[in-house]
Amino acid sequence: MFFALSGFLVGGKSIQRLLNSSFSLTDYCIDRGVRIGLPLLGACLVYIPVMYICGHSADWQRLAGNLLSLQGIIHEPLLGPFWSLSYEVWFYILMGSIAGFFVVRKKFRVISLLVLMLCMAVFLRLHVGSLFIWLLGACFFFILPPAHSKLRLLGACALLAASRCGLFNWEILAYGSLNEFVWGISCCWFMRELVLWKPQAAWMARFERVGSVIARFSYTIYLTHILFLLLIMNFCFKISANCNMQETSYCAAPKYTLFAAFSRLDIKTFLLYCLSVIASLLFSYGVYWLFERRTDALKAYIRKCLT
Repeated sequence: MFFALSGFLVGGKSIQRLLNSSFSLTDYCIDRGVRIGLPLLGACLVYIPVMYICGHSADWQRLAGNLLSLQGIIHEPLLGPFWSLSYEVWFYILMGSIAGFFVVRKKFRVISLLVLMLCMAVFLRLHVGSLFIWLLGACFFFILPPAHSKLRLLGACALLAASRCGLFNWEILAYGSLNEFVWGISCCWFMRELVLWKPQAAWMARFERVGSVIARFSYTIYLTHILFLLLIMNFCFKISANCNMQETSYCAAPKYTLFAAFSRLDIKTFLLYCLSVIASLLFSYGVYWLFERRTDALKAYIRKCLT
């Protein structure tokens, strides 16, 4: 779903600017580089003290590899959520290389071609099906219907549910199945209908406002929530994270071990869960305030330095 949304918003808009002759490769590199790089840097800096607090040492080699978006290529992800960032960065590089081929001078086009070839090699190492979903999301940007349709939205939801349940889980390639293909199409279809949907009821409008506030730092939430889980296990539940950060690529143990603390469903565990969610949001907002919130200011500063 995230790749479909990224393709729709980033890929689709970039292609639209290319078609309108308003695409700037410099602005694109600044926007995409700062947007994904600054919050990632913040998460990596927070990772270092959290690991030491929880009794682990920081994996500096893996940290550097993740900052360069090499996880899944020659390095393992630093933390579970980081696996998708390399995909996202290489989507952006791919789009930039394609766009650059059309907007730079002829003598520089060979550079764009070389970068494009590098991207193709990278996606042979990563999961090429994710690239398909991203490109499909970009294509759906150009087939927006004039108005929202509840029937189309229900159809997209039904297809999403069917593919999620594995109803199309028939192997068609050595590395994938028809289910992945249908899942990608249904994600893009759902995204297209959701963009057209406008809340009518007052409670829906309030819900959208709250969601918009959380969406401002959703990227930081995605990057840092597992660090908060490690802290809450260490201090509140006195549980040791049964994972070696030097040896595992996806530190899933903290989540499952934390769930074990909520093995009973009662008022106490429900309140603890709600408190944990609120505390996690506050923790992520603090990291957001220090880093991601400065994104626009950093973009403006870089543009000022280049002019």
